[in-house]
Amino acid sequence: PLELDHPAARLVETLRDARPVAVLTTTAVAPALADAGVPTVALDDPAIAAERAALDPGPIPDAELGSFARENPARLDLPAYVIYTSGSTGRPKGVVTPYRGLTNMQLNHRREIFDPVVAEVRARRGPDARLRVAHTVSFAFDMSWEELLWLVEGHEVHVADEELRRDAHRLVSYCDTHEVDVVNVTPTYAAALLETGLLARRPMPLVLLGGEAVSDAVWSTLRDADGVLGYNLYGPTEYTINTLGTGTADSATPAVGKPISNTVAHVLDPWLRPVPDGVAGELYIAGDGLARGYLDRFALTAERFVADPWSPGGRMYRTGDLVRRRPGTGGLLDFLGRTDDQVKIRGHRVEPGEVTARLDRHPLVSRSAVVPVPAPDGGSLRLVGYVVPAAPDEADRAATAAGAVDEWRAIYSEEYSRIPVAVSTEDYAGWDSSYTGDPIPFAQMSQWRAATVDLIRALSPQRVLEIGVGTGLLLGPLAPEVTEYRGTDLAEPVITALRTALADDPARYGHVELDTRPADDLSGLPRGHFDTVVINSVVQYFPDAGYLERVLTGAAELLAPGGRIVVGDVRRPDTLHAFHTAIARTRLGDGADPAAVDAAAERSLALEKELLLAPAFFDRVAAGLGAEVAVRAKRGDAHNELTRHRYDVELHLPGADVRRADPARTLRWGTDLSSLDDLDRLLADAGTTGLRLTGVPD
Repeated sequence: PLELDHPAARLVETLRDARPVAVLTTTAVAPALADAGVPTVALDDPAIAAERAALDPGPIPDAELGSFARENPARLDLPAYVIYTSGSTGRPKGVVTPYRGLTNMQLNHRREIFDPVVAEVRARRGPDARLRVAHTVSFAFDMSWEELLWLVEGHEVHVADEELRRDAHRLVSYCDTHEVDVVNVTPTYAAALLETGLLARRPMPLVLLGGEAVSDAVWSTLRDADGVLGYNLYGPTEYTINTLGTGTADSATPAVGKPISNTVAHVLDPWLRPVPDGVAGELYIAGDGLARGYLDRFALTAERFVADPWSPGGRMYRTGDLVRRRPGTGGLLDFLGRTDDQVKIRGHRVEPGEVTARLDRHPLVSRSAVVPVPAPDGGSLRLVGYVVPAAPDEADRAATAAGAVDEWRAIYSEEYSRIPVAVSTEDYAGWDSSYTGDPIPFAQMSQWRAATVDLIRALSPQRVLEIGVGTGLLLGPLAPEVTEYRGTDLAEPVITALRTALADDPARYGHVELDTRPADDLSGLPRGHFDTVVINSVVQYFPDAGYLERVLTGAAELLAPGGRIVVGDVRRPDTLHAFHTAIARTRLGDGADPAAVDAAAERSLALEKELLLAPAFFDRVAAGLGAEVAVRAKRGDAHNELTRHRYDVELHLPGADVRRADPARTLRWGTDLSSLDDLDRLLADAGTTGLRLTGVPD
């Protein structure tokens, strides 16, 4: 049987593995299965319907059954169906089930479960009353046979469609309206039906449970309900549907029960020795319900269907389930868990390894891990996948970077259309506080600008390239002091506005050249020419660290020997959590609940889209360029987001006069010294030519 809710690719994979003679389907479904290359018979096709209508409705003559049927009159050991289950290697496996197991299960259930219920129903509704059985599980789930086989007994099966069986309220209403006697559901769904009022209007004679462990709450509810029998049926697909069973009348707590007819349950240790009652062991099962094995998976069949030491020539199935036999109960078994990773999710047997294999095949995934975790409400398990992203190829990286650059271009083109340039005046429009949303105070911004200008002035620049010139906050004071100044920006409106402003003062700015281009476009600029490249307060908008590295490498090729690159306002990742927590505290107020502050900070962290870089990134880039690197704390008296959470970097290419601290004098704060007075004394020592101080907390 095929479950049409499964992805088409999985259905095609199943058909290719099973290689059936034909697929019985409908005209609407057949196209989705065409890739399997299996002939289809659409039962609603007019030609097929007419052919069926013309057939003799009586018994099929032996001559038409063919040699197979004539030569195998007793077909109990021949395959009845194949059910596909999850596989740990990522490939589903088909379990071949014989008729004998179906027959054995049905005869057992008739005697042990249904006969008493039938007697009760007939006493209430008349001697010819039939059980009304709700068919509420997928046809691709072997539990569906528990319901369908009651047609053989002459009872009434109500087949619920997808919408009805998945809507607890509608299903409960249907069962009440049609006075359904039997439902067969997973314990998880039973809990939902009970909460919706399954037993509120009338008792239901029989509630069958199966597919996963039963909770104490569901078991107790059924046990305490008058006129209701809850019955838990356990069984892997490898042993025809049901292996063990017990009712709420026989056990005060959930149990997987005792073996059904013609079934043996062994509880064994790792050396296949029986364990005493009360001791956990692995469940092995043997008997009439044993499957023939896995379809065309001979090694796997041999691994799981092992020789039975208690039945010469016989086999038993190793379930992988841990159980314990309750002392003094005549063999009642409790389910304890699994010996492997297999789990039951809402009745479906799932190998996390199959899900992992599927994830690993995705082009964006390098490695993955899938684990079962309880649902947040404490309900049934769910699967959670963790993935390590695969390294994107060059085309993917380029496309992603281009998209991010285009996004920032659109944002800043719109913003720069509204705010003035800052060449001849100090204007900090657009520099708003992340904490309050208000403009950062003018005095603080002025100090920030002066500190950055002083940092660059100290390098005595003459031929300057500024990448990301913005409104001209640095260009204004620096350009008149140098012989050449080139500025680029990706936003056309700000370049246009700057050109207009500079044209009003040709004496001071006549040597300035401006271009509209993204940061990584350095084409046409002179190689080995500039002594200083400035990239200030823009790298946080770069798509990723690789983009910045390409910009720095390209900028280095434009520098003359001894040139330097100044990267200003680099955002720090190590203080990001503190930064967002401070924002949340400010916006929620001093009396805010700490949990609310944490939640708001976590939301902000999840939405963070700007680039953050640890200083070690620049160490690596500098090593590749053969350059020296200096990391500078932001200067300023005010404690704001610029001084607390950003830093500046200088990269000095070979040829520059860089003073180096004496590597022999490396001291660690808190170990070699712990105060500024200690540092003062060390610096005053006559023999000190330089110190390298590490581990300073701030």
